[in-house]
Amino acid sequence: MATNDEEAPLLGGSADAPPSLQNRVNAALASPKALNGLERLLAAGVVLFVLLTATGFGLFAGEAVKLGQQHDGVTSTVTHTHTATATAPHSPPTAVPPSPPRNPGNDELCLTATCVNIASQVLTALDETVDPCEDFYLYSNGGWLKNHPIPAGKPMYGSAQDIDTRNKRIILSIIEDPISPDLPEADKDNINHLKAHYSSCLDEDTIDAAGIEPLLDVVKEIVAAWRGEAIVGPRATEDGQVVMYKKPSGRYDPKTRRTRLTSAFSYLHSRDIPAIFEVYPEGDVEVNPKDLVLWFAQSGLGLPSKDYYSDKSTVAVYHNVSEVVLEQVYDALGEPEVDTKALAAELIDFEVKLAAISKDPADLDDPKETYNSKNSTELQDLLPIISFKDYFASFTPRPAFPDPVIVTDPKYVKKVSKLLDGTEEDVLEAYFVVRAAQASINQAISKLDNFIGGIPEGVSLPRADVCLQSLLDNYGFLVGRYFVQIAFAGDSKAYAEEVIVATIEAFKDRLPELDWLDEETRKAAEEKADAITYKIGYPTNPNTEDPVALGRYYSLNLPISGTDYFGNVLRSRLADQRRTWVRVGGKQDKGIWEMIPSEVNAYYEPSSNEIAFPAGILQSPYFDTDWPEYLSFGVFGSTAGHELSHAFDEMGRQYDKDGKLTDWWTNATVERFTQLQGCFLDQYKKYSVVGPDGELHYINSKFTRGEDLADNGGLAQSFRAWTDRFDSDKNGTRFDNSLLPGLAKFSREQLFYIAYAQGWARNIKPAEAVRRIRVDPHSPTNYRVIGALSNNEDFSKAFGCKAGQRMSNVDKCHIW
Repeated sequence: MATNDEEAPLLGGSADAPPSLQNRVNAALASPKALNGLERLLAAGVVLFVLLTATGFGLFAGEAVKLGQQHDGVTSTVTHTHTATATAPHSPPTAVPPSPPRNPGNDELCLTATCVNIASQVLTALDETVDPCEDFYLYSNGGWLKNHPIPAGKPMYGSAQDIDTRNKRIILSIIEDPISPDLPEADKDNINHLKAHYSSCLDEDTIDAAGIEPLLDVVKEIVAAWRGEAIVGPRATEDGQVVMYKKPSGRYDPKTRRTRLTSAFSYLHSRDIPAIFEVYPEGDVEVNPKDLVLWFAQSGLGLPSKDYYSDKSTVAVYHNVSEVVLEQVYDALGEPEVDTKALAAELIDFEVKLAAISKDPADLDDPKETYNSKNSTELQDLLPIISFKDYFASFTPRPAFPDPVIVTDPKYVKKVSKLLDGTEEDVLEAYFVVRAAQASINQAISKLDNFIGGIPEGVSLPRADVCLQSLLDNYGFLVGRYFVQIAFAGDSKAYAEEVIVATIEAFKDRLPELDWLDEETRKAAEEKADAITYKIGYPTNPNTEDPVALGRYYSLNLPISGTDYFGNVLRSRLADQRRTWVRVGGKQDKGIWEMIPSEVNAYYEPSSNEIAFPAGILQSPYFDTDWPEYLSFGVFGSTAGHELSHAFDEMGRQYDKDGKLTDWWTNATVERFTQLQGCFLDQYKKYSVVGPDGELHYINSKFTRGEDLADNGGLAQSFRAWTDRFDSDKNGTRFDNSLLPGLAKFSREQLFYIAYAQGWARNIKPAEAVRRIRVDPHSPTNYRVIGALSNNEDFSKAFGCKAGQRMSNVDKCHIW
């Protein structure tokens, strides 16, 4: 709910006040057309003074705080000790008054509070000492990078993280503010549940007093299941609860190994603890994408990717951390005689072998290679060391088990079966124990996470930040109801849809201009674009607008205690798994989202041919209904175009308009597409980041190709969409492209590209930069700017960049 302060004008004043200069400026901000020419000129001068003052202060602040950190692609070598005063995490969001009517006319200066604010942000973010034709990323973001150091405990901080921080302030206000007595009872209950979980997480005294006990409770169950000392197998009751049937037997009895291994995996996976493999519901894309079947994929490495197992320093830290965890656990179990150092070494050796048989992420991008339909008998033959009948029974009491199961890599399954067969019992137990520790709160595990992210040992996030993230991880859709009421009101949804539709139309308009597409494929591409479903803001399942439906959805998480944080999290994990398994064998539901409403992200799902934009990303500086359109399309329009382009990238092009995996392109078009894609592969593989070791680490362009093509295509489509609207409405009667104060030297085209670039501002630690090129299919954000714009002829024209300069490739790559 908006407060009165948020509804008040930014520059307040009494209605009875005399017509002073301040009041006349207030009037200009509220209604610029009400002033005469001289008054408007004076008001503009005052606003310009404010902008220049804000810019000067921002630059001064940037000079006062210089950190030894790495921007994406830029390393600073100057380090100063500094003291920073952070905004209190419970500070309310900045109040912005309602804007005057939009579309003041394209040639008029926009003096609304929103326009003044965004103009100031654009100016203070720039570094005009940089040549825009040599490094447009640094030109657009140099000021922002200086003024936004990485907070303690975080590996990076960028525009997206800045939005996320502001989103969480809104969420914090929901949790900390008293509950209104006027709310429906269902809303009161929901918010009380959120408050209880948040309070339990903040209670560090209780958490510290518990020590290792919560982890030990889980480990005892795992160890008992694996050893066969007390538990031989889980079963699901009619209400979905996993019950462990007890039956004493000898430890590590070889005759019960299959049963014991099945029991261990069942327990781990029911708590969402990754181990060896994972299963999840997804459409049967070769038969009927609307039918949800079970998919089976590789999983369970203790390090972020297989590449890390060749990094000696990371492996050494992992060994040390594993040894500490194992020592804690076995001492608590009354088994201090276990040689945890030797056991940790054997665990690392096991994971090295597991990494070796795991596929690279780039090799899992081919949807046809990863679709391998297996019936229950075939699946059992692939991994005979596990009883899938018993494994499936632990999750669902239904007599019929999932059939078929889609295996992404049958070779991995065969190899992992052999690996498990040849691994000693105590080593597998150590693997299970460390996996459980990584899924819980553990100081030793935090050391590993910090090392991988380049964060000093012992440094952590403020507890409030940790608990807000935990709230979102466990009750994200419930939080979303109250977030969108504050942050996604008015005509946000309608305008976002307008931008998306315009971008789709621009994509279709450009298709006849692409000479590599034949007519048959072009028509099919147009049909697929028309069939795309776009989801904006929040899901309808669970129904964000219905507090009763949300309460029912999260009833599986109950009880939610204000004093039992670990119990809350464990119950949440169990509930998530139950909700997941209920979907297997059902039909696709477009009301279900892969992201929560407050998330700063977006996605395209090929099996359902849909794009989704949560309310969390539809925030400044990515989106604002009151911005001039050249800014809106520069940032959000390019994001919409990016997701749209995924429908036609190397993976997306293999799914038709209904999400079915089929060849709908002609062979000639596929051949030309592959040739054009090669240009991007060659371009992006030359980009690199500097690691903590000072060495260059190059992008795997085969891994990032889908995202790179989407960046390039999305930018071109969005620019076309904006120019089509602008050219059709030069007077600004339908679309707002009014000018901004203090930015007169920039054309609208230039501001379009500046807005795009400023959406990718990010400071990042070297270790985190290396981690992300190993696990993230997106290129580093500086190359998302440099790579896409250096291929863009319209950008070169806008800034007068000559072919051969860094921002204007001689041979420009293009597809969409």
